[in-house]
Amino acid sequence: MSEFVQTLSMFVASHSPRGWVFVAPPGVVEGRSTRARDRTNAVIDEYRLAVIEVCEAVGGHLVRTDLLLESLGAQAFAEDGVHLNGTGYRVLVPAIKSVCGALQ
Repeated sequence: MSEFVQTLSMFVASHSPRGWVFVAPPGVVEGRSTRARDRTNAVIDEYRLAVIEVCEAVGGHLVRTDLLLESLGAQAFAEDGVHLNGTGYRVLVPAIKSVCGALQ
């Protein structure tokens, strides 16, 4: 994880990320996943928190998908448990639009 954070920090330091919007991943519904168990909420949480820390340090903007969809739970996800469905996107897209609109 430290290598990931170091690489990401170097990347954002070489650009002007103040106009960037990071859309944090929502996690997965682990019980529905038919894939190999490489996408667990624990792994996603670790990467999400690392990126949030870097993003906040450089003044980037965040959309916390995990928090936005928390009340919907599994209802926000497609049958595969990994991708969002229409319900999830109906909550997520307006939030992204709002953050992007505030940057203009």
